[in-house]
Amino acid sequence: MNRREMLRVGVGTAVAHGVVTVLGCAAQTGGAQGEGHAGGEGTPLAAPTDAMQAFARAASDCVAAGEACLSHCLRSLQSGDTMLADCSRRVHAMLAICRAVPALATSSSEHLGRLAAICRDTCQECHDACAPHASHHAECRACMEACAVTIRHAAAFAA
Repeated sequence: MNRREMLRVGVGTAVAHGVVTVLGCAAQTGGAQGEGHAGGEGTPLAAPTDAMQAFARAASDCVAAGEACLSHCLRSLQSGDTMLADCSRRVHAMLAICRAVPALATSSSEHLGRLAAICRDTCQECHDACAPHASHHAECRACMEACAVTIRHAAAFAA
């Protein structure tokens, strides 16, 4: 992965994080138009269900495993071995999405279903990219397994 690709991926991640943050804040305050706010009228936020909390934990575990996998992939790429290039791209995309899940899940956001569908698909792509390397690299195996758990939890909410 060259510098231009790394910059493009980094900017994409920052934009995705910003969008998800705005969606999460809008969900917590009653919408982008200012209907209701944290300290006033409007519909009170519902407490997250056990399933939402489990999904948030699974996504957080996926992030931890994905960060280790991505570091492994980047070390491999630095040495000139491009075998893990696709894996690194898929892991990077998964990380951007899974980092957003806990914020929406723990706030019982109405946007969780749409994010869960994207999370499920992104984790499936990451899982599939890690699978060929799982028997050779512990980091890829752990990431693949964490993605499988997250996929199961995401499926319960996917719109």
